[in-house]
Parts: sequence; C-alpha cells; structure tokens
Amino acid sequence: MSHVHFISSKRKSIRKFAPVPVPQEAVQEILEVGLRAPSSMSTNATRFIVVEDKSTLEALSKSKKMGSKFLAEAPLAIVVAVDLNKSRRPEAEAAIAATMMQLAVTDLELGSCWIHVADSTSPDGEESEAVVKRVLNIPPSIGVLCILALGVPANDEDLAFRDIEIDWGRVSIDTFKDIED
Repeated sequence: MSHVHFISSKRKSIRKFAPVPVPQEAVQEILEVGLRAPSSMSTNATRFIVVEDKSTLEALSKSKKMGSKFLAEAPLAIVVAVDLNKSRRPEAEAAIAATMMQLAVTDLELGSCWIHVADSTSPDGEESEAVVKRVLNIPPSIGVLCILALGVPANDEDLAFRDIEIDWGRVSIDTFKDIED
C-alpha cells in the first residue's frame, strides 16, 4: 500500500478537538504543502489565512447556518482563498490546495474538517463568504472557498485506518458506463 493510499484511508472529517494548540512546526508544514499545490498556469494564486485567535474563530463559526459552529472550539483554522485577478480556475486551485493540506494534516496525526464557504449563507442570511471577508478584512479581489478547522482529535480512534468498501462501479474504462446499466 502506498503512503498516499494509506493516508487517504485514514483521513476523515474531525469536528471535536482536544484543547491543545497545534504545534507551529505542523502548521508550517501544512502551509508549505498548500503553497506547493498545483495551480493553473503556475499563477500561485492561492492565499491562506491562519486563525488562532479565539474571538475570531468564534466569529467565523457563525459564518454559516449549518456546519461551522464547531469552529469556535477548534484550536486553529486555515482559510483557503484565491486571488481572483490571477487565477483562471479559482475554485479548482483552492480546492486542490485545501485537499492536499487535509492529507498533510492526516499525515501529521492531526484532524481537520472542511467548512465550505462558497455558495453558503449565514444565520442572518448574509453570504458566508462576505462574513468571512468582513471578519478577516479580505479584499473583494480575493475569493474564499473554505475554512479548514484543525487540531489534535479529541478521540484517538479518529486517527485509525478506515476500512471502507470501495464502489468500483463508479469507474469506467474507455467510455462512460452508468452505474445503473
């Protein structure tokens, strides 16, 4: 089994974290993986905002109606954004970087959860992206895709290998074949 296969088998969404800080060396390694992520035409348009301040995490936890409340208890978050003036494929570039960062988090025996910001709304009906931009002072030229909550999982079992059944019916060879066929 390759290392990437092993890490992808361990990765899962973690929403409960131990009340301990994330080591700065780990944060730096995770960010380096994001900064090395492929980008369309090598524009390197992705931007990352590391958030450790509890009041800021609390404000960001209110950016969506559902799926972000746990962020208030996370020790750290990384907002994954992209320069809209540089990228021809901003959502794809940000998603690639965020995914690679989540695999790095898993490799470091930490946990993470993707909080999708684009195309979401806050409890007040404001666009989630607008809330995040306001809280973090992000200019209009920068788009926000997601927030990665991360930390030490509260439960050690969350780091275990997950033996899930693979649906090979989703794979076609040479031409598309619907699963229902």
